[in-house]
Amino acid sequence: MKNIHGGNIYDNKIDLDFSVNISPLGMPDKVKDVIVKSVDSINNYPDMECKDLKDKLGEKYGITPSFFLIGNGSSEILMAIAHTKTEAKTLIIVPSFYGYEYAFSNAGCDIEYYYLKEEDGYKLKEDVLDVINGGLDYVIMANPNNPTGTITPEAVIYKILDKCLKYNIRLILDECFIELSTGKSMIHEIYNYSNLVIINSFTKTYGIPGIRLGYMITVDDDYLAKVSKHLPEWNVSTLAQKAGIACLMQDEYLNLSKACVEEGRTQLEEGLESMGIKVYPSQSDYILFRDDKKWYDILLKKKILIRDCSNYRGLGDGYYRIAVRSEEDNEILLNEMRKSNL
Repeated sequence: MKNIHGGNIYDNKIDLDFSVNISPLGMPDKVKDVIVKSVDSINNYPDMECKDLKDKLGEKYGITPSFFLIGNGSSEILMAIAHTKTEAKTLIIVPSFYGYEYAFSNAGCDIEYYYLKEEDGYKLKEDVLDVINGGLDYVIMANPNNPTGTITPEAVIYKILDKCLKYNIRLILDECFIELSTGKSMIHEIYNYSNLVIINSFTKTYGIPGIRLGYMITVDDDYLAKVSKHLPEWNVSTLAQKAGIACLMQDEYLNLSKACVEEGRTQLEEGLESMGIKVYPSQSDYILFRDDKKWYDILLKKKILIRDCSNYRGLGDGYYRIAVRSEEDNEILLNEMRKSNL
């Protein structure tokens, strides 16, 4: 499969990767220690039910552990959801993560798109309710949205949930970036909406994309059981499960990450705007910008990788996304761009 995501460091010689949106602090040291100390555990098959990890998730969020389904990354769970009801009529709010379209198109689903508008700063507004109707099986959205970094107000999400509930539509809400944003998770509403399915991942929040660990939450037991049937046995490794448990105990790390993101985002936004580059206000750990210069090619020659967003549905040439990294890395990027912007 052709790599159409960020993080393609394998085909290019890269010193700094701004194309992947993970915590600027990298993997927590305590999580790394747990992984190293758990190497001997790979002599045994992993727990197929991921019981300890589910218990820890339940404890952290105050949710019944059995309402969690663990996957080898959130992408695996999306694929399982898509194959739970093939040919389902699905509305995807775009521009957004290509993985939604990839999973649901491969399952033979009938996909429709709702396009966020540039004049609205790519913010999701209530007019999306006009296209949510009884003919749909799924609505898929991310909060914060990727690649724009915008947060959908809670009031709008509630109206979407209510409209979906009225027409028996399942809302797939991707919150993989919520913990590094200024937004608030809807996990506290999981008991109030049986049609709500929340997707999350350890990848971004804790800087462990190579581990592959994600999960979904729903109070609909029957639906959760149907999705689980489309996951392979032993899909989550022992190391991934132990890493996930360790991640959930890193509250201090998470607070530091959010503070670093806040400072770094301001640093990058002000730096880009000072060069006359159009920046779309973000509330997450990545920034979308637009410019006529071929920044992907220019920076690649400097061994810096950014995300070319021209293949995002609803965007096009000249759109780029950069992750918020450390203050030092951010300054290196900005300095290289200033040199090329003269």
